[in-house]
Amino acid sequence: MTQREMEQEIAKRTGLPMPAVKLLMETLKDVMSESLFRQQDVVFQGLFRIKCTGRQHSSITTPPGADHPKRKTVVRLMLGIRPVQAFRQEMNRWTSSLSSSMTNS
Repeated sequence: MTQREMEQEIAKRTGLPMPAVKLLMETLKDVMSESLFRQQDVVFQGLFRIKCTGRQHSSITTPPGADHPKRKTVVRLMLGIRPVQAFRQEMNRWTSSLSSSMTNS
């Protein structure tokens, strides 16, 4: 589902005007991005958790015109998404019933 499709579905279900839904989605993206940059987890209650950790990464490069290589250390943000247990169980029920209906055809 694309962002546009989500916006349309939210507008349809809530009756909110599309400009308000778009503003909400943009604000949500901003808040989530800012939280992840601060390495804070983002949790959608009952759905999933996005965990953000920083890992130091070193590389050695020789700048143009330099005689000696230089070590550069940067922090890379690593993101992991994990469904909460109740949602994972619901997904497993849905996928197992889907696969069993496909084998019974």
